[in-house]
Amino acid sequence: MLISLEQEIEPAGHLAELAGALEGAYARVLDGLGVNTAVQFVGGRLQLERLGALAEPPLMKQLRALVDGMLPWVDFPELLLEVFDRTGLPADFTHISGADTTMEDFPMSLAALIVAEACNVGLVPIEKPNVPALTRARLQQVDQGYLRGETIAAANARLIATQADIDVVSAWGSGHIASADGLRFVVPVANLHTGNNPLYFARQRGATWLNVVNDQVMGIGGLVVPGTLRG
Repeated sequence: MLISLEQEIEPAGHLAELAGALEGAYARVLDGLGVNTAVQFVGGRLQLERLGALAEPPLMKQLRALVDGMLPWVDFPELLLEVFDRTGLPADFTHISGADTTMEDFPMSLAALIVAEACNVGLVPIEKPNVPALTRARLQQVDQGYLRGETIAAANARLIATQADIDVVSAWGSGHIASADGLRFVVPVANLHTGNNPLYFARQRGATWLNVVNDQVMGIGGLVVPGTLRG
């Protein structure tokens, strides 16, 4: 880790550098407080003026249109099946007994279940009685025997490792730095993990999905942060 971050084993020099940068930042803030109208102290508490939205650059609309024109139009299940084919991802979804699957068209069943889980739509929209890999019995069999936390974690690790081997990814970052951000969703039904927050959900209830993404633009973890948890 130290080598990838280009840091010395002894931290004294690095800590001294950080201390100097922090002291300089404090000095700049103090020098600017007198003329900065966006900062006020009210009743001994610091208040900052809310930042306004920045105007879009003049060419942003053209850039969006250009990027949209370059992106292929594909169905989500087809994209998953292509990822399966390129990475061998279905091999990580072993049976709960530890055995490998010999099930015909297993990737199709797996892709359908991942779509159902990701979109939170259940089995009804994806099941097809006339397609053996998409019958309700097959989907329930794969869901109960293969789709669990252990196999999902193994598959996610494979995706992270596979993406790191793509040439352009190394130009984005080393993969050792990550950022976390919360995505907030309104939950329209009663739920133990939802809560009221007028700032994000108006008069409704919701929850926050805390997502962690590394500097190679790969999601490496996520967690549902409840609103007000009640027993």
